[in-house]
Amino acid sequence: MAKNSDYYMSIRVDGQLKQNFDNFCRNCGMTVSGAISLLINQTIEKQAIPFDVAESYIPKGMYEGGELQEKRIAVRVNDTSKKQFSLVCGKIGIPMGRLVKMFMLNCLHEGKLPF
Repeated sequence: MAKNSDYYMSIRVDGQLKQNFDNFCRNCGMTVSGAISLLINQTIEKQAIPFDVAESYIPKGMYEGGELQEKRIAVRVNDTSKKQFSLVCGKIGIPMGRLVKMFMLNCLHEGKLPF
């Protein structure tokens, strides 16, 4: 059971993206939750997106809604980290869930973690 100061951050992603990212993480010897936790920590540390963003690997219409088969990813994160991650995302103008999806796509496109 999670401690009182721990929460689950739930992110909805396309089912195929989730499956592909899960395979990528397994090949890297980590879990999806572990990879996203690294993203959260790096974002807080740098106070910015910790990877280069290239529109070429972000599918057109990805954020416009639609008929995608969505799945949920739950990541356990402590309250302080969640608040700090939210503040940084707000500062850079990208919602937390969108940044996580961009991170997943970046990893799949590059074939490695960006940090």
